[in-house]
Formats: sequence, structure tokens, C-alpha cells
Amino acid sequence: MTSAMLQLFTANFAFIGLKAWQQRNVAYLKYASVFFVSNALAAVEIYVIFRVAAQGPALETIIPVGLGGGLGCITAMYLTRGHSNAK
Repeated sequence: MTSAMLQLFTANFAFIGLKAWQQRNVAYLKYASVFFVSNALAAVEIYVIFRVAAQGPALETIIPVGLGGGLGCITAMYLTRGHSNAK
């Protein structure tokens, strides 16, 4: 995996993870968290958009974005609810 692919994976992992976390914040009316997560989302979203625009719609872009997004969402789900309800 190249450095650019790793950076894109990491950025989209954070981006989708933050989006999932934000949904949980909204659902549970965590107003302060919503504000701070929104600002983090803005920074990471802009980075992801510029990285994808620079690399184009190639397989080298799609794979790290997809993997990072899926794992970011699963991680956020686990950290905000999943592990506390596991039996």
C-alpha cells in the first residue's frame, strides 16, 4: 500500500467514524459533542475530497476509501454501543 493510499484510508476511516459518532451524538442529544465533532468532520471531509479529486476515480482511490469507511463505521459503532452490549 502506497503512502497516498494509506493516507486516504486513514482519512476516510476517521471521516466515516466521525459521521457515525455524530449520528449517535444527535440521537442522544449530546449538544457539546455535536459541535466539536462537526468541526472535526469538516476538516477531515475537506481533506478526503481534495485527496480523491487529486487522485481521481481509480482503483487506488476506491479501495482505501471503501475499506477505511467501512472499518471507521464499524469502529464507531463498537466504541459507542457495541462493546457495552456484547454478551
